[in-house]
Amino acid sequence: MSVDPTQKKLSGESEAQTGLSSSASTLASESNPNGWMTTEPVSVSDLSQGVGYNPHAPATLTTLMGRSFGKRYRLGAETLIGRASDCTIRLSAVDASRRHARILRQEDGSYTLSDLGSHNGTRVDGERITEYTLRAGDRVAIGAETVFLFSLRSREEEEVVEVQKMESMGQLAGGIAHDFNNLLAAIIGNAELALECVTEGAEPMPLANECLDDVLAAADRARELVRQLLGFARRGNWEEAPADVAVVVGEVLKLLSRTFDPNIIIDVDTADGLFVVGDRSQLFQMLMNLCINSRDAMAGGGKLTVTAKLSEPSPKRDGGRQVLITVRDTGQGMDEEIRERIFEPFFSTKERGRGTGLGLAVVYGIVTSHGGRIWAESEAGVGTEFHVVLPAMDRAPQKSEEMTATVRPGVLAETRNAGRDLVLVIDDEAVVRRSLGRMLQSMDLEVVGAEDGPTGVELYREHSERIALVVLDLIMPGMDGEQVMAVLLGINPRVRVLIVSGYHDDAKVNTLSSAGAAGFLPKPFTGAQLRFTIEAALAKQLLEE
Repeated sequence: MSVDPTQKKLSGESEAQTGLSSSASTLASESNPNGWMTTEPVSVSDLSQGVGYNPHAPATLTTLMGRSFGKRYRLGAETLIGRASDCTIRLSAVDASRRHARILRQEDGSYTLSDLGSHNGTRVDGERITEYTLRAGDRVAIGAETVFLFSLRSREEEEVVEVQKMESMGQLAGGIAHDFNNLLAAIIGNAELALECVTEGAEPMPLANECLDDVLAAADRARELVRQLLGFARRGNWEEAPADVAVVVGEVLKLLSRTFDPNIIIDVDTADGLFVVGDRSQLFQMLMNLCINSRDAMAGGGKLTVTAKLSEPSPKRDGGRQVLITVRDTGQGMDEEIRERIFEPFFSTKERGRGTGLGLAVVYGIVTSHGGRIWAESEAGVGTEFHVVLPAMDRAPQKSEEMTATVRPGVLAETRNAGRDLVLVIDDEAVVRRSLGRMLQSMDLEVVGAEDGPTGVELYREHSERIALVVLDLIMPGMDGEQVMAVLLGINPRVRVLIVSGYHDDAKVNTLSSAGAAGFLPKPFTGAQLRFTIEAALAKQLLEE
């Protein structure tokens, strides 16, 4: 079972442009008057109106011919081209001089190319030059082996490329997480059952016990890593409820302050009565990751400031009230090259083994999934500010009574006694079907498995009177979970279907829940979680009968 996201290489110095997705929110890279480098989102509608236009458009050289074919270089204030180690664009072509040519950005935003007395010359569109003011579309030849295309892109075009890069990474991360979760579901399920066998068997097997404990511990760590990937990909299992921003901030800092260096001063200023709708645990993680990032940037001590206030919407954006959360540190700051990549998954400036590089990527995913925006301001040697804007509720929510859900004891025995002792598992991953089968059999339920939707439908027709529950994978090739459930409901409107998936699609899950799905269980899950979910689904069915 796999997701086949369209992959475009859009990171680092080598980037390609793709069409703009309709769901895109874009990132702009600008320099503001106080010298801080920023990454601020801009809506697609803003782009069409030229918001944020800067006449000093970023310039690039893209290799059209040479040993670095396709590589794209962004030009700074001064770009040195040649074979020397100090060259900005370092070439390996033997016909290039050590310091072959230089490109300077002028005060008016234009770029001047100068030949530095090279042996084999510098040419623009076939003409040898000594000094030349570059124009978009010019082809720059360094000797005979290397040709670059000079291009100017507006800030708006840069923003489009940036958001496509993030979305492509999100698709890739989501696809990887989906396959990992399928594998982890099988690993956890089988390891738990095996551990029961070696623990409760006639002859104790201490070594096997220890090995399986380690397998489950490693699987739990892997599950957390996958959860972070899904957070970046905006495919998490979110719950939406009103959240008090001041309370969440307070809880985060109360937890982290115990582990902070005493030399780090924490200052908090949060307004009361600010509520956002979202998943409280995800908002907690978002703030915690930002604060941890700031802490790590202040190894020698400093000041962490967290503020939250009501922010009126920008006139160039639609929407109502907004909450602005700012996390500011006095740490080492970032240069432009690092700042442009901070939200990329697995990008990290830490030493090998000291982090996964997912902290800020997860923050980006959580903020975006909550309908918000995030951008950074930073100056090397001074510090960094992260700004998060989230939609605010118009008024404080009313308090509701707490509800406690319980599962009726003996529900599995009651179901079996009613003649429904069979569970149909429809999943295209054989290892997952086998693992689920063993887990269900340990509950004294019989299992029949199907490797695809059409086979599952035929098995349901054949055994419908005995089937107590259908465990249905959401994403399968050909006939997916949504289509299978529609057919099953046509056969029996009262069919009980438990949706499982390693790749959470909120829209599909909500659609199937509204259609009558008995529940949703994200992969990977433990035997206890599976049992509880199945008991809850069957108990509801018995109450309805």
